Amino acid sequence: MSKEKLIKQEKGSIAMFAIATIFSLIFILGGVFMTTSVVRKNQLRTLMKIKEIYATRNRTN
Repeated sequence: MSKEKLIKQEKGSIAMFAIATIFSLIFILGGVFMTTSVVRKNQLRTLMKIKEIYATRNRTN
């Protein structure tokens, strides 16, 4: 195998590694974002319920 072919193969391998790494990071970050957004929505719902309960209890007292 000549040096030129070896260099071309190495450049291709590095490019594929870089593309795979970028897609992996995007996939991981997307999953983290989706998880945190679901947790935040649940926190907001819980907060609204707590405020409603607090408001109704204060009205009766």
